[in-house]
Amino acid sequence: MNVPTTPTDSHVGDDPRTIAVEQFVWRLQGLVVAEDRASLAHLRRAAGEWLGELPAKRRGPVLSLFYGKLLPDLAGRQEREEDFFLVATLFAIAQMGHDRSQPGSFRGNLGRALRFLKAAKDQLRTEAGASPMDRRVVALLDAPREALAFRLRQVVRILGTEHIGVDWALLLRDVMDWDRPNRQVQRRWARAYFGKRPATTNESREGETRSEETESQDEAAGAAKEKEE
Repeated sequence: MNVPTTPTDSHVGDDPRTIAVEQFVWRLQGLVVAEDRASLAHLRRAAGEWLGELPAKRRGPVLSLFYGKLLPDLAGRQEREEDFFLVATLFAIAQMGHDRSQPGSFRGNLGRALRFLKAAKDQLRTEAGASPMDRRVVALLDAPREALAFRLRQVVRILGTEHIGVDWALLLRDVMDWDRPNRQVQRRWARAYFGKRPATTNESREGETRSEETESQDEAAGAAKEKEE
């Protein structure tokens, strides 16, 4: 079976970061479509490690897979390679126990996915009014860059167990923006998880997603403009 290596032509004309993100997610999904369990296993075993610090016994297969099959042209932004690698390992973790991925089955940021997870698990609240999932999400929102991978692995593993999808393209963009001074990503995730707006209809869910994606793209465009100046 041929593995798709590029997204559809609908992405032509987008900014370089969007193109790179979409290509990367397309290629990750291609591993599942091709039932490439060996590649997914390599990525899972590399979870929690940095590209430059992979153990010698895993370095060859993982680097060959990541640089040779997955990583798109980053337009000179090689410092973002670790963000792409992190999301690749998270993607592989989420596929555990699944026969086939469902591209496009979930739209929205990770806070929204975790809100659905909390509802699915019907968490009991403590005397302080916070559920175990609330505390886990707060720890994630407070995580510095060096602890982000660990916190994300925890929640992605649970989401996968409960068959709740992840918007991988949006997650990758959010990981890249994690250290923005205004903490825009953390605020969006907090609003999606703790906010009062119910997402009970397809119309309301689609509306939230469109607004969220527009905000994310506008912020990314602003960051690119700041860099140019």
